[in-house]
Amino acid sequence: MKSIKKIYSLLAYLLLFSGLGGFSYLLLIRDVIMAKGRPVDLSPIWMLMGCIFFFNMLGFFLLQVNSWLNRKLQFFFKRKNMLTLHYVGIAALLFLLNYALLVFVKMMIEVPTPFRVKSEGWVLLIVIWLVELVIVSLVLVNQSFRQTLKLYRETAILQESTTKAQYVALQNQLNPHFLFNSLNVLISEIEYNPQSAIEFTRNLSDVYRYILQCQDQRLALLGDELDFLNSYIVLHQIRLGNCIILDNKIDKKLYDRKVPPLTLQLLAENVIKHNFISISKPVRIELSYSVEDDMLMVSNELHPKKDEPKSGKGLQNLSSRYQLICNRTIVVEKSDTHFTVKTPLLYD
Repeated sequence: MKSIKKIYSLLAYLLLFSGLGGFSYLLLIRDVIMAKGRPVDLSPIWMLMGCIFFFNMLGFFLLQVNSWLNRKLQFFFKRKNMLTLHYVGIAALLFLLNYALLVFVKMMIEVPTPFRVKSEGWVLLIVIWLVELVIVSLVLVNQSFRQTLKLYRETAILQESTTKAQYVALQNQLNPHFLFNSLNVLISEIEYNPQSAIEFTRNLSDVYRYILQCQDQRLALLGDELDFLNSYIVLHQIRLGNCIILDNKIDKKLYDRKVPPLTLQLLAENVIKHNFISISKPVRIELSYSVEDDMLMVSNELHPKKDEPKSGKGLQNLSSRYQLICNRTIVVEKSDTHFTVKTPLLYD
């Protein structure tokens, strides 16, 4: 459906710019006839086609420039002086194109003074220019408006996606099963290992605090995510025993890079949920950095649980969030022995 709409839009622009080219050519050639004072041969179709071609080139060039400015330089359109400069440049370009077209046609039919334009010619040139300027401005404003609406929609989707991820993460920690296990672990540790109970309580508090703190954030520092992941893993280590090994090989220089909030928790939860874990078969979660891809890698050995249903919604949600934030996606690699998820590391 989207591809069909793009084709229709492309054809509409093609027809519009071709019409502008033909309109300008026919009116300007009228001035040339008046300048020469006698009928001239208008039969060379290549002159008309050339005019249409150049107007299409200019039109699509302006669309691309306008689209690029909307995507990459949104601040550009928030500053009135820059916005004015943008449209003044477009107006000047259109006027120069019409003047160049007029001179070109005069040269082709051998008008003695092709660069000279009479007062009637200037009036006609300005009228054509104003008509083109109004049409092109409406096209560009319409494009900017549609892209702004698209940006708002993507922002809303991203916010909803992030909220869902945070809700799911919080729900996973607040669900009765998790709380029941946590309270049992805490009671047991208080009785047999008070120091461990203190550590468990501190990390449980850190987990909830971080989830609540990052609920309004679009991106989180990798360093903060790693601190949160350590607290999260400690809870499971105390609950299950030392059968979860977190192997962090990420250089601290990368800690200022960013990822969507709760990315590492989601990936760690995915490992713990879908793999058989015991003291005899501990799971190792390895965190590393791929220089070639500029991506964070989360990898583990495969010990899949039998008949474990896998929806894949968590990874799909994470991939969608990356798509909306930076137009990139996560990479999932699975072999007979290992499962790896690569996530882009971002800047502000």
